[in-house]
Amino acid sequence: IYILYADKVDYNQFLQTGYAYGNVEIFSKKDSITIFGQEARYKGGAKSTTKVFPDALMRSISGGDTLYLTGDTLYVINDTVATPKQQKMFAYHKVKVFNKTLQAICDSLIYDMTDTCITFYVDPVLWNGKNQMRGDTIKVYSKNKKVDRILLRTKSFSISRDTLDNFNQVKGLSLIHI
Repeated sequence: IYILYADKVDYNQFLQTGYAYGNVEIFSKKDSITIFGQEARYKGGAKSTTKVFPDALMRSISGGDTLYLTGDTLYVINDTVATPKQQKMFAYHKVKVFNKTLQAICDSLIYDMTDTCITFYVDPVLWNGKNQMRGDTIKVYSKNKKVDRILLRTKSFSISRDTLDNFNQVKGLSLIHI
């Protein structure tokens, strides 16, 4: 069940298309996710899409922590035809992600909600505790709604502060943080 608030909403039930603008707020009760923006476009059907722009913000509340994701545009695809069903969110241009354990910036990302993997593209930088990570592409895998492992691909670099306040640095073609 989704709840939509906006200053103005136009919806064509026959075509299953909708447009909302002005203080748009979309709430998914099942996922505890709210998306905010100034405009939204919806196309229904077996492969429904929702596009929220500009200056979109997603807030996901889970187990006492809140994940925030911002970007110029958020684009969600919900494919009920695929087996298993697939749901993906694309965020692009000036993307920022933050919660208690992870902060990140990049140009764009894909969040595969089915397998809980977030892939960061174009100059991504992640901070996790006392670690800072860079790579051409970074994948963050979750398990039980917590970071399970991080894969840095191509031109990977990681720096962390140890208990003596020294900095440990690792550079390589690919790195895996567990």
